[in-house]
Amino acid sequence: MTIRESINAYRNELLNAGQIDGNRLGEILVELSALSGNISDHIIECESAYGKVYNEILELPYMSAAKAKIKIMSTPESLNYRRAKALEESVTQMIGSIKYLIRVKENEYSNSRTQ
Repeated sequence: MTIRESINAYRNELLNAGQIDGNRLGEILVELSALSGNISDHIIECESAYGKVYNEILELPYMSAAKAKIKIMSTPESLNYRRAKALEESVTQMIGSIKYLIRVKENEYSNSRTQ
């Protein structure tokens, strides 16, 4: 299973967050945090490949930086880099949401114990 597939599986599981207990939320949080490190490594690789292609495009005769920027947007390296950045943002948002859900469940538990 790829990183993207793993994250999509967690995303689908979180769509039913109302039925997930706090322990499972904690497990998902830890797993997403670990995957976040893998994504960071992948972004570094993608950024490097993107930079190499961008420099190759800039070295073409009569290529301005503005034209090179437009041209690089259609390359596979650019697509991979943008996908990796979007995945990183998605994981960051999911981690924040899980932290919030855990706090809500803790408050619900505390309130139910005091009644």
